[in-house]
Amino acid sequence: AKKDEFLNMVSHELKTPLTNIKAINQLLEKSANKTDKSYPFITKANHNIKRLERLIEDLLDVTKINSGRVDLKIAEFNFIDVLTHSISSVQHLSPGHTIVLQNSIDIPYKGDQFRIEQVLVNLLTNAIKYSPNADKILVTAKIEAGYLVVCVQDFGIGIEQEDIDQLFNRFFR
Repeated sequence: AKKDEFLNMVSHELKTPLTNIKAINQLLEKSANKTDKSYPFITKANHNIKRLERLIEDLLDVTKINSGRVDLKIAEFNFIDVLTHSISSVQHLSPGHTIVLQNSIDIPYKGDQFRIEQVLVNLLTNAIKYSPNADKILVTAKIEAGYLVVCVQDFGIGIEQEDIDQLFNRFFR
């Protein structure tokens, strides 16, 4: 109960500065010349503001999170756009690594675009985080046995054999 109360408080506190950031970014977008070099960064910031808003919405609905049920917003979208955008977002934050998309799979996909992008960004961020001495991340996407499969390969420290069974346990590091 105290944890739920804390999450609600934090969520509400995050909304205020995010609303201010959103307003400032919208003003920048309206006043910026679309051909200016900074314009793509403004649109990327808008996209990430929307992601943060959705994450805060999820935090506000603590009972769903605690019970493991999060609403999915299913719609059709172009998968390659989400994949390339995820790569681009992470690449901007990690200039020490080169993220290479080895192929593209231009198909319409039906799912929760936000959640899929969240997973892709997580995979890419972890690949960079756990390969500090490497400089390349390889990404492939393919259809395999009727499934869309995305592979993110890093050249980092790897996972100890005894930890493989724990890989999908919540909060396991």
